Amino acid sequence: MTGIENLSFLRVLILGKNRIQKICSMESLSKLSILDLHDNQISKIENISHLTELRVLNLSGNRISRVENLQGLSSLTELNLKDNCISVV
Repeated sequence: MTGIENLSFLRVLILGKNRIQKICSMESLSKLSILDLHDNQISKIENISHLTELRVLNLSGNRISRVENLQGLSSLTELNLKDNCISVV
C-alpha cells in the first residue's frame, strides 16, 4: 500500500480485491472514516490504532487469525471480519 502517505484529508479508502498482504502507510490518514480492505491477503490487523475517526472497518475475506490491535479506534461502529480464519479474539 504505497502512494497514499500524502492523502491526509482522505475520508474513504476502498482497496478490496487487490492482493494486499499488509496494512501499512496509514500514518497520515488520520481523517479516515471508512477503510475497506476486503478480499485481500492480510494476515494481521496492524498499523491502524491511530485512526481515531474510523467508523467502518471491513477486513472480510482475508487471512486474519487473531482479532487484535483495535484499541484506539474509539469511533468504530462497524467491524466486518467474516470469511477469515479467526481463532483468537
